[in-house]
Amino acid sequence: MVSYKLSGGGLSANDPTYVMRKQDAELYEKLQSGEYCYVFNARQMGKSSLRVKVMKKLRSQGCKCAAIDMSRLGDFSIQKQSWYDGFLEELFRGFGLAYSIDYQSWIESYQSFTNIQRLARFIEEILFVNFSTEKIYIFLDEIDLLVNLPFKNEFLAFIRSCYNRRAEDGNSDYHRLIFCFFGVATPEDLIRDGRHTPFNIGHPIELTALNFQEGKNLTQGLIGIVEEPEIVLRRVFDWTGGQPFLTQKLCQIIVDHTDSTEPDIDKLVEEHILTYWQEKDYPTHLTYIRHHLLSQNQLTPELLKLYRKILLRGGIKTDESRIQMVLRLSGIVIKKQDKLVVFNKIYRTIFNLNWIEEQLAILAKDRDKQTPKKMWMRFVYPSLIWGGVISLLALGWRQQKLELHDSDRLMQSQIPLTDRKPPPPRFDERGGRKPPPPRFDQRGDRRPLPPRFDGRGDRRPSPRFDQRGDRRHPPHHKPDDALSLLPLSQPDKQPPPPRFRRRGDRRRSSHHRFAEGKNLKKLAQFYSQEEYKDAEPLLHSALAINEKALGTDHPDIEDSLNNLAALYYSQGKYTKAEPILQRVLTINEKALGTDHPHIVHSLYNLAQIYSEQGRYAEAELLLERALTINEKTFGVKHRNVAHSLKNLADLYYEQGKYKEAELFQQRALDIREH
Repeated sequence: MVSYKLSGGGLSANDPTYVMRKQDAELYEKLQSGEYCYVFNARQMGKSSLRVKVMKKLRSQGCKCAAIDMSRLGDFSIQKQSWYDGFLEELFRGFGLAYSIDYQSWIESYQSFTNIQRLARFIEEILFVNFSTEKIYIFLDEIDLLVNLPFKNEFLAFIRSCYNRRAEDGNSDYHRLIFCFFGVATPEDLIRDGRHTPFNIGHPIELTALNFQEGKNLTQGLIGIVEEPEIVLRRVFDWTGGQPFLTQKLCQIIVDHTDSTEPDIDKLVEEHILTYWQEKDYPTHLTYIRHHLLSQNQLTPELLKLYRKILLRGGIKTDESRIQMVLRLSGIVIKKQDKLVVFNKIYRTIFNLNWIEEQLAILAKDRDKQTPKKMWMRFVYPSLIWGGVISLLALGWRQQKLELHDSDRLMQSQIPLTDRKPPPPRFDERGGRKPPPPRFDQRGDRRPLPPRFDGRGDRRPSPRFDQRGDRRHPPHHKPDDALSLLPLSQPDKQPPPPRFRRRGDRRRSSHHRFAEGKNLKKLAQFYSQEEYKDAEPLLHSALAINEKALGTDHPDIEDSLNNLAALYYSQGKYTKAEPILQRVLTINEKALGTDHPHIVHSLYNLAQIYSEQGRYAEAELLLERALTINEKTFGVKHRNVAHSLKNLADLYYEQGKYKEAELFQQRALDIREH
């Protein structure tokens, strides 16, 4: 008797219950023609079974194939060297080379090489030599485990380079090397930089549900159990929608539990799947779907709301947005023509509207319990070198360029701690704060500001520079300030700059320049002026000096990075600005955490870049994340939340989604009016 597969793993190549789909032929033909391919779908959709079947067919044609389960290499905590060694060992064994070549000796002979170099040598000196004429296929399964791998970019970039070698030499052996990827992921999950990802050159294979005509061979296991196998199988498809795992499972339930040749399929589903489903979900399937939906952190509420919309409307139009892709990878919905619909009746019954509302209520309750974090800013005074560069730009003095080696001279001029003078007293003898200088004279008139231009119309020099153009520095420096520097020759120390303007208003510190210093569009307007068109080398110099003094991942180099990105943005060089802003976001996330309110401005800036390039789905995801952070930190009625809603409304308006734009705009207005 034919038995159905319920272990949750892939079917064997000769399994009689394997259902051939059009994707089987599509994948085989693309691989035969030498194309890289990827099969990214929800779990238990038949990916592993498809891989096994295609590998058998390729091997029958004389091709060499090896499959690597990425879960065998360990998780993201494993050391880089160990991971690459494990990957090479899997390739040795997968291609049957472990018996003809001493793996350990070969590895030891290339210890002085980098991991990527050793991988390249293995391909060129082992695979191409031992298989001199055959096509070579490497199948990477469970590739979604690469998401948390810290060096995934270099690994995937290497695979891309293998493809690029084809263009360099028409007769290259790299034409015979083909990679194929399987997993529960999207290309964007694995690598952000589109210039390096291998998936923009591969061919996507999208697995669909089984249809009744394709799956008729499943009736073989029902023969002798039921009177009309085809009619019973059709009732099975009514419940499962052709989901491969559920279809096999329900057929086996019929075999094991029916007491009639005309089974009541509805009753069997109710008793063995729907009732107390958590206890009967073995092998795990429904639990995985629930976990996927509820484990997306800030994205979970929006994911549930999107699923609710599909459930209520019966389907929505696909737009390939990030949130739709995440929902599709859960397996609960499927793409049919140009719409997303709930996959089957079983999912619709278990994950119904009541379940959605319960989960949203739990999420809201958990969010309310969390105490809003105090917003704090970690800033130090900008480096004197960077301040000098900005001042030079502001004065229009561009004749003298700042070179990188100047930082070495300046570092030698640091004043010893013992010679530093204390700051002037800020309080009087009684302990009271000294009042600011009067803003009005005896008659009550406001004191005039000093003239900014002399009699000839020339701008008066800034008090922050002396007659030679050297920057004046305050005599006091904090001991822990890595950039407390003075010029090499400055005999007459100048008093520190006033802490209050002549109007009596306190000068705003860097803490109060939050919006101005982080807003990409405002900075871009500054650098778009004619006199700053040559600012790029100076900004690079300032960044290099700050990196040398503070380190490449110090939070206080953020201003330098933002200024450089703003310059590129003002010039329309979005591909240059994007990696800089991504670096800012990464630095802030590492220093402050992924849900700190300070990273919201980084999300805004990166979303602005994506929007300018028409990458609206990516921009929307960033803005939704910013909204979630602000709601979590400040509460749903805060003005920062209104600002996030306004940004989303603008993005929807730009795409012509006027209904969504109106909803978000109205929410923002309601907050601001109250």
